[in-house]
Amino acid sequence: MRPWLVFHAFGIQFTEKLIPFDGFPESSQFKQTVAKYSPAGKVPFLQCSNSASPQADPLIIWETLAIIEYLVEQNPQFKIWPRNVALHAQARSLCAEMQSCFFALRRHCPTNIDADLPQIGRLIWRDKLLVRKDIDRLKTA
Repeated sequence: MRPWLVFHAFGIQFTEKLIPFDGFPESSQFKQTVAKYSPAGKVPFLQCSNSASPQADPLIIWETLAIIEYLVEQNPQFKIWPRNVALHAQARSLCAEMQSCFFALRRHCPTNIDADLPQIGRLIWRDKLLVRKDIDRLKTA
């Protein structure tokens, strides 16, 4: 979702390929399709022409921060990261923390933009202290 937001926020043209979620058993069509493109077997991934060798196979970039770094390098005119060194370092720290921490939040509140789960959300908020702590940490960032 994060690279998609960057593409849209900065008006960077791309072609989106929707791969429907179908649960996630190892034999799922979703996992089989994603495995064709992403070495990690997960989304997001970006497939683009290999500018170093246009005849070569397409360049595949996976993982959110790697995709965004590629977008920064390919589109220096956009201020995707803060130009100030200290603010840039803080922004990168926050992104890395989001990627590697917030275990309770990521475990109990996975990204599913198709779902409407207000009742489950209220139960998680009521019963999962560590989720509330993760949210409090995000509020202070």
